[in-house]
Amino acid sequence: MGLLASYATRLNASSASGTVPPLAAYPELGGGLTTSGTSAALTLASGQAFSAYADGLAFAVRMHADAVANATLAVNGKPAKPIVVRTPSGERRVRSGEMITGLRYILHYDALAQGGAGAWTLYGTHAAEATALADAGGVEVTATTVAVLRTIAPRAGMRVRTAGYYAAGDRGDGLYVAEIGAPGTYVDNAGWIIVPTGGDGSAAWILTGRWRQEQFGAVGDATLPLGGKMVTATSTGTAVVTVASTDGLAEGMEVCSVRWHSQPSTAIATPTTIAEILSATSVRMSRTIPAGVHRLNCWRKINPATVGGTDNSASIDVMVAGMIATGRSDADLPQRPGIYHYPTGIQIGDGLGFREIRLHGPHKAQFAAAIGGAAYVFTATDRPGVSITGGRRSGIVAAALYGPIYNYIQALLDVNELAPDTLDWLPPTLPWGGTVPGGLNRRSPLAGIAVDPYAGIAPVAPYGRVLPAGVPTAYGMPLTSEPVMDRCQIMGFAIGTITGPNSPNQGDFERATECFIGACVIASGVYNTQARNQTRGHNLLNGVKTAVSGSLYGDGSGKCNGVFDNLSGSLVYELFDFDVSAFSGVVEFHRIYIEIMGRLGRFVGSAGYNYPLALVGCEFLTGTDLTGEVPAAMIETGERQSVVLDRCAIVGPPRIIAITQGGNPDLTVRDCILRGAEFGPPAAETLPMLRYCGGWLTGSSRFNTNGVDRSRWEGQTTVPFAEYADGALSTRRMGDELYFFTSAGRRARMPKDQAVKRFRARSGRLWTLRQVTDALLAMDSTYTLEDLTWTGIDTARFTLKSAVWGWGSGYRLAVGWGLYHTATATIFVVTSVGAPDGSGNRLVTIKQENNLRLDVTTGATQINYLSDLALSGYLIIVQPDLVLTEEVYVATATAGSATLTNAGRGDGFAGQMTDSIFVGDALRGSIYGEDWFISDQPTTIAGRTAGSPGTIVLSRAADRSGTYPITCVPIH
Repeated sequence: MGLLASYATRLNASSASGTVPPLAAYPELGGGLTTSGTSAALTLASGQAFSAYADGLAFAVRMHADAVANATLAVNGKPAKPIVVRTPSGERRVRSGEMITGLRYILHYDALAQGGAGAWTLYGTHAAEATALADAGGVEVTATTVAVLRTIAPRAGMRVRTAGYYAAGDRGDGLYVAEIGAPGTYVDNAGWIIVPTGGDGSAAWILTGRWRQEQFGAVGDATLPLGGKMVTATSTGTAVVTVASTDGLAEGMEVCSVRWHSQPSTAIATPTTIAEILSATSVRMSRTIPAGVHRLNCWRKINPATVGGTDNSASIDVMVAGMIATGRSDADLPQRPGIYHYPTGIQIGDGLGFREIRLHGPHKAQFAAAIGGAAYVFTATDRPGVSITGGRRSGIVAAALYGPIYNYIQALLDVNELAPDTLDWLPPTLPWGGTVPGGLNRRSPLAGIAVDPYAGIAPVAPYGRVLPAGVPTAYGMPLTSEPVMDRCQIMGFAIGTITGPNSPNQGDFERATECFIGACVIASGVYNTQARNQTRGHNLLNGVKTAVSGSLYGDGSGKCNGVFDNLSGSLVYELFDFDVSAFSGVVEFHRIYIEIMGRLGRFVGSAGYNYPLALVGCEFLTGTDLTGEVPAAMIETGERQSVVLDRCAIVGPPRIIAITQGGNPDLTVRDCILRGAEFGPPAAETLPMLRYCGGWLTGSSRFNTNGVDRSRWEGQTTVPFAEYADGALSTRRMGDELYFFTSAGRRARMPKDQAVKRFRARSGRLWTLRQVTDALLAMDSTYTLEDLTWTGIDTARFTLKSAVWGWGSGYRLAVGWGLYHTATATIFVVTSVGAPDGSGNRLVTIKQENNLRLDVTTGATQINYLSDLALSGYLIIVQPDLVLTEEVYVATATAGSATLTNAGRGDGFAGQMTDSIFVGDALRGSIYGEDWFISDQPTTIAGRTAGSPGTIVLSRAADRSGTYPITCVPIH
């Protein structure tokens, strides 16, 4: 089949269905022959030899110029013939604009045209084919240029596919792309437009494909002023300060202390800016800076003046209104690379009904501003960046959102600053209460995406809002279900996504997946009671104080039933923060990975029953060597609730830390790997506690004033720590049971750790250790401590009264023992116990292990977070250097003699006693306070002889006679 025959066959097939494919569908036509002549009298030179035009003769041509109306064509010097277009009502002469420079067409000679005079029938022109076949059921043609688009005569049912962005200046009369309101400025790229029924050329074009905001006037001509730096500045009490370098600083930057809220005595918290860069090391501020050395955060302002550009909030409002009017569910935000300014935000939904509206970005969300994608910037601090109102499956997809505090937080993150105080993450110029919305205001925080921000009665600090047409008031709006926030980048807000900040209802089935959330105080917050089936998955977090919150805002009664799955992050102070109420629900975190963090989080409730918290298959690295943060505990908990760590790997700080703090929770540690305080070599006084807990003291679950151990260590949980002088690691398995029933490779005695409650002897007998083996006796500092004095940031001394020392062995202290302050979960290690003075009192020195901030270079303590420096309330003595033996021996003591006779297992046999009792061992006394055969400590083993029975020699004589267990801890 020849070239033209092939074209004709396909042309006929297409015509049968009422459409003519554009010429671009026939690449075999190639470039064709290029015309010459004038726009009115075209000529063509062909290699075909012929004496006259034959009926059916055809040429593929490329236009050298635009043809005018009634143009003619002469080939090889033969007579010029008219160019015509066939229509349902007959043929007509070609019109201006139907043959465009550079485009290709087919010209087919018809000897019967023009009343038998002959003419060239035109094919391949979009306008001509559209007109010719419009009455056949709605033609589809392609307009590749604005000029072509202008020439298409609108007819009822006509569809035109566009193939490019057309700017406002290219728009012809009557060529509109907005269905309502003023004409838009762009025609959809590769979308559809359709002529209204009855269109006559003066009517507006109506877009039928997915709308794009460019069609309504969106322009990416704004600026995102990035930049911020933390500096150490020295002031002599004037406005001029000295810094190491002014690189990265600029006039007009805002300035405040790095921890302006948590350290108010020296903080610079009032509005301050850089007034002038004086030299490479000197800066003049807008106000006097108190004398001293200050850590200052300096950041560029992101506000309407510095961002500038077109107000794209106006055009998005028009587009969303059009979507509501026409029932559209999906439309596109600006797709072209650029910075798009939304000074009054984006509103998804109007509040007059339940809408399904989803706005789509260009699918290049992550780091859009840096890589040249489309970034959407929000500068208002009194309203959300994006609000979702009265929606069903409404939301935003693949959009890069930047808020006004991006530079402030990013400057902190550049130096790994993870403050435990929430307000330190917020610029002091923004509110956190009162009647001003924004910031961290409880019912109207500065949010990147807010679901139902205008539901309920207006709060005392109401959000600002541009009211959609027909909406009488900002608040009292309908609620949302199944909101969608997918593949978005959310940066620079007080809270990235928030549901129910003002009304506790609805908001269920929320989905926020594959998002990148960073440089925010809180990544995500759920504050409504009906937040069922929450989905947070495959999200990436970078630089947030709290990943998920359910209590800080709104009614504080967020219900988060659902799974938080596969979250990854870095520079995250804590994973969760919940005040658990009757609405909280079970919260589970699965497969979470976070590096450089402060603690796992806060999950605190009332004195009643609380919902469980579970972390399954997670990995956490605190990154203390970068941040210096050593919190009191990994998890702050409430009363009588269940906390489960299941198959998790956690790297703790280089100090001993509590796992749980507060209340009396149930703690289950199952098949975990915990690394804490392993970087050594450790100080000699710390080693006993490290052997005991590996740097992870159970905390409130075990060391509570109720004296009830609510911890369980199951499976193969292991804790590595530095046990040796050279810092080499030793790994210990922690669990409820230790087995001694095999002889090969099993030590006859082992250091007791905090997890051990039972062990089975070689004989098969199960021994159960009493809870009080750790000397869990309350020490009320009011009655047992005198002259408590802090000798350093993390060191103190006190006098232990002689009367207390004499109360059995429970209140005795030794170097390496621990003290656990129940009110704050603060852990101390005893570094020295002095000899008794004339009154029998002993001077004790202690060193604080947790609740601190360390210098990341030297490891020295910089900040003590302990709120109760008087250590009021109760201290628990943690006796760490106890040893479990394979067999338990008893012996008979005689008052006045250091030799214990009849030593054995109870059956007169002590043949293996030398495997369990060694010379130099400390003899532990009763911890119950009853009479003991030796009245004072320490007493050590001076000798032992195996036999049937055996004998034991003590370092001093017994005070009483009787038979007593000779073991490290009393057992039954």
